[in-house]
Amino acid sequence: MSTGLELLKNISSKHSPEAFRQEHWVGTFPDYLDISCQQPGVNRTAYQRLYDMVMSYGTYKVENSKEDLVRYKFFDDPDHGDEDNVSCLQMLMTDLLPVCNLYCYDQVKIPYGSRDYIRELKRINGKHENLVLSEIPNRDAIYDSIKLFLGKGK
Repeated sequence: MSTGLELLKNISSKHSPEAFRQEHWVGTFPDYLDISCQQPGVNRTAYQRLYDMVMSYGTYKVENSKEDLVRYKFFDDPDHGDEDNVSCLQMLMTDLLPVCNLYCYDQVKIPYGSRDYIRELKRINGKHENLVLSEIPNRDAIYDSIKLFLGKGK
């Protein structure tokens, strides 16, 4: 069994403090105020920036039996396609599964969305004892999924 410290060491080995410094602005408060006066758009909260990022990709309507739903294109991963699935699986298998006791993933069946990630996880499911998957067909099955996860606890 691995420890939390081993997991933290593994995660921190993937990050470079120098790269972080190069990507983040450093300056004095008066410098920041000068920039804020010249470009008022920089004075936004993290929530506002996140909202702007999501909305910049646009939306589309999804027909549902009960109501019209709005789907945000950002969550369709328009910039990377399936590359994210590949890199997430790689990270899961090499970095996370070897050091965690249990990794649980569930996905609710919805009338939209690709469901690609859970299909990829099913391909590797039998190879990792500490990987538990659950597909939730409807709202009533959420409790059963939680019971499945808790029943596999170590």
